[in-house]
Amino acid sequence: MRLAVVALWRPSGTVAHAGDTPYVEMRTERLVLRKPRADDLRAVVAACQDPEIPRFIPYVPVPYGDREGRAFLDSVERAWNESDERTFAICRDHDVLVGAVTVRLHEGGTVGYWLSSSARGQGLMTEAVRAVVQWARTEHGIQWLRLWTHPDNRASQAVAERAGFVRIGVGEHTPPFRDGTTAGIRFEIR
Repeated sequence: MRLAVVALWRPSGTVAHAGDTPYVEMRTERLVLRKPRADDLRAVVAACQDPEIPRFIPYVPVPYGDREGRAFLDSVERAWNESDERTFAICRDHDVLVGAVTVRLHEGGTVGYWLSSSARGQGLMTEAVRAVVQWARTEHGIQWLRLWTHPDNRASQAVAERAGFVRIGVGEHTPPFRDGTTAGIRFEIR
């Protein structure tokens, strides 16, 4: 996969902190992966109306409105500034968010993702996950990443496998999924 990474440092006049990660934008054959922005709110809220997203992602609240969308975007901004967690907006050429992919930048860190229903079935998430894994490896030297799915989420399991993750087995997932399921399917890539 061809991956172009553009890294831009903080604008002049802003305070840099030890461990800062520059603003990163990745381009694949069909996607732009960039830091989510406040103007992604409408797309985030619209995507999270799909009951499959909160069904398979325990942290997504129901109902999901503007307040929840702003809280998500604020938490992404905080994570970029204060932790090793990087969430990328998944966009097509028109720069409209169709999903998100998150990676925690340490050995054994996790990868997670969601995609709006209108963007599914096109291989976009596999392309996005491959790009984030390649970036984590190339730019941060990370070799081992993990991923969890709900046992019924066959689509996410297929994405994980197409992206190069190997199914390890079943383990305890915390927090429990919305339906009370505490078992998750664990994947890893080394």
